[in-house]
Amino acid sequence: MLDETETELKLALADSAVARLRESDFWRGLRDDGTASNRSIYFDTADHRLRRHGFTLRQRQAGNRFEQTLKMNLKANGNGGLSRREWTWPLDQAGGPLRHLDEVEELQTLDGLDLSQLAPQCEVTYQRDKKVWQENGVAVELALDVGEIRANGHRQPISELELELLSGPPAGLFALARTVNRIAPAHPFSTGKGTRGLQLLHPMEADGWRKPAPLHLDPDDTLDEALAQLFGNGLEHLLSNLDCARSGAHPEGIHQVRVAIRRLRTVLKMLSPVLPQARWVAMERRLGELADARGPVRDLDVFRETLQRVGPEAIDDDFAAGQLDRLAASMQGEAQAQATAALSGETFGGLLIDLTQWQTLRSWREQPVSPASARLFAPAGQVIGDGLDGLLRKVRKRGRRFNDLDEQQRHRLRLAIKRLRYGVDLFGSLFADKPTKRYRRTLVRLQDDLGSDNDAVVADAIVERMLERRPSSDVSKAAGAMLGWLRREGQTREDALT
Repeated sequence: MLDETETELKLALADSAVARLRESDFWRGLRDDGTASNRSIYFDTADHRLRRHGFTLRQRQAGNRFEQTLKMNLKANGNGGLSRREWTWPLDQAGGPLRHLDEVEELQTLDGLDLSQLAPQCEVTYQRDKKVWQENGVAVELALDVGEIRANGHRQPISELELELLSGPPAGLFALARTVNRIAPAHPFSTGKGTRGLQLLHPMEADGWRKPAPLHLDPDDTLDEALAQLFGNGLEHLLSNLDCARSGAHPEGIHQVRVAIRRLRTVLKMLSPVLPQARWVAMERRLGELADARGPVRDLDVFRETLQRVGPEAIDDDFAAGQLDRLAASMQGEAQAQATAALSGETFGGLLIDLTQWQTLRSWREQPVSPASARLFAPAGQVIGDGLDGLLRKVRKRGRRFNDLDEQQRHRLRLAIKRLRYGVDLFGSLFADKPTKRYRRTLVRLQDDLGSDNDAVVADAIVERMLERRPSSDVSKAAGAMLGWLRREGQTREDALT
């Protein structure tokens, strides 16, 4: 048995990016380390107990070599999700009986795991081209994998590049990732082939959108540890919705990407006093630009959802309503195409590489020692309260003399409430459960009530663009009826607020 720890970074590539990488001078100039056809069979229990506890088990044939490998994610280490524990055993063939698992102590302590219940779940076949990169004392093995995953009649293509650190500091992986991204757009991801195969067994899980995973912070953990969990949760949330957002398969895909970005920005702003200023400011600005670029398609998604909700009652001309919806759908398609391009390009890939390095290497530690930076190693529960108080003060300031606020001022108030709600979502586990839930429900109601005003303002702007593009009495008639309905609805909510 070979027991070791590997440090690697996975990059997702589009099919066109694979061709560009292979044809580049960079790839051709690397030392060739061989090509092999691989076939892997992944095992788990019917309820995916291994996967849920961070383990992956496979049997693999690589050329004429057969092996069984068990991998365990190492989350509580300085390199975050870069490192994994790995056990490897040679085999006579792939697909035969599982061996030696009773020798792994970490499996014996896994609650409820019955090794006899482990069975094949999916199969992966791919060609792996290996190269070696060396520069400035860093050596990295590059493995380009192209093939497909099969599970229960479902198939998913594979186009990815694994960077495994052979020697040197982990920061070298990210320097290499940036080089690759400049040649062929790529972005980090952490979902292994076996996990994606298990997701294929549940198509909605593989293709749909996802809300963020629950966060369970420990008040006694340091703020440094909490930051690693917070950024890891945000990145996982963003990446898990990326395919849906790119394809436009469901409006929630884009929405959840924007939510993930806002939550990351909330963490940066709330905890800015203890973060290296130049770096957090730059990161927050780039995230803000990304969120703004996703805004148009989300606004049109909401417009069409609103039209479907109020149209039957607000618009008495079905033909005019159809004209309005068809024009909105055309604009929505254009906005989606722009969003897809932006979520697939070099700029986006570079941002995700930087965010992943920030999280996995805990780059916020890279600052002079000061009373502020020392708070990184204070209990998280002592530090977070100050950040939440700051968000609450901003809500109170922007909500003064509410009845006198104009539309723009109310929009800014709604955003402040939204950021406070994100703060409660992110850090609520540090406080008493029931009062936190009640407080969050109040914030959600306020945000929803103010959101109806904002929906009317956004809809007004969309209609203005529509009529500039295609002047039409039918579109104008239907849009006027819809906007009037939204204004009346907003007034009703305002009466309740005041």
